[in-house]
Amino acid sequence: MTIAQNVLSVSSNWSDGAVGNGYFYSGHNDSTPNDALEADINDSNGYYGTGQSSPSNQRRTLTLSNGEIIWDMSGNAYEWTQGVISGGKQPGILGESSYSSKEWNSVSLLMNGLPVASQPSSTGISGINSWTTSQGIGRLYSNYGETVEKSFRRGGYWCTGTEAGILTLTLYYPSSGVHPDVGFRVVKS
Repeated sequence: MTIAQNVLSVSSNWSDGAVGNGYFYSGHNDSTPNDALEADINDSNGYYGTGQSSPSNQRRTLTLSNGEIIWDMSGNAYEWTQGVISGGKQPGILGESSYSSKEWNSVSLLMNGLPVASQPSSTGISGINSWTTSQGIGRLYSNYGETVEKSFRRGGYWCTGTEAGILTLTLYYPSSGVHPDVGFRVVKS
């Protein structure tokens, strides 16, 4: 979420060149090709491998506030994070018993046991609580009725479509589960 807050606040990561205007670039998410893509050694080629070019939302590179470039924080492959949510604590819609996608700003969405630090509002960015997939931020995939612990997968993957985004959160996979659409980043603490 720290990286999400950082890149969301950089105007060049938005199609209209201003934070909250247009859409946020959401990476390789249209199944063309139907597989994960490697990054290019040339950071200026953010559409590498997608067959797309500007003004497509498929740009895979995002600029951090320090000017550095980061690849594939949304789309391409889910980011497997250290976060987990206990059974009976998933956010969602009261009474639901199966997984579904939800807009982060849905008035019916109950956060239940989802930590505030994992929610879009924690970024502190003005207006973010009204943003939807139209702005390219992604969705929540959850099941309020889930009774088993699940891990946090962020960002979406190569065939998530418009549901991919920097704030996408999928709470479907078990902590021990592996899948070809999931990756992880090695970070230094």
